[in-house]
Amino acid sequence: VIVELKAISALEGIHFAIVRSYLKASTLTDALLLNFAAARLTVKRVGGEYHPRLESEEATLSFLASWFPDSLHG
Repeated sequence: VIVELKAISALEGIHFAIVRSYLKASTLTDALLLNFAAARLTVKRVGGEYHPRLESEEATLSFLASWFPDSLHG
């Protein structure tokens, strides 16, 4: 397992891309991305084909779904 430690205000897509590049360069299939800067420790699992939604994307989708409930599915 690859473990990437961060102390940043928020995880961004580039951080997941970097960890995925570590996975591609190794024979490993799983990684953990830990962010210690938040008030609560953030732990994200990263796999070779795993593309998590960031919290900001989740908030945007929730907002849009509240305005357009029949338009968004997922």
